[in-house]
Amino acid sequence: MTPHPRRTLLRAALFGAAGTASGTVLSACTTFTEGLDFAGKTIHPLTTYAMSGLGNTERDYASSCPTAELGEGLAVRGEEVADAQPAVEAWLRRIGLLPR
Repeated sequence: MTPHPRRTLLRAALFGAAGTASGTVLSACTTFTEGLDFAGKTIHPLTTYAMSGLGNTERDYASSCPTAELGEGLAVRGEEVADAQPAVEAWLRRIGLLPR
């Protein structure tokens, strides 16, 4: 039996990666995560934004993934995405996913 494609994501670190609208995670993202078992998993929110930074991202994922642990998130201003590699790499080091 082949595992459901969405469930295979849950075996590794999970990133809640999406843009925000008015500081809130897009409903397509929370709809995707609702109903999945995140027990023992950590979600690291990653978002692009215009004005709100992480906004309510952590609250939104806490609500749609109540069994998950929320780790440190990263917000990148949309206009700065092309130059964000150093910030993303530093964040990945802080959360332990890249060697120091």
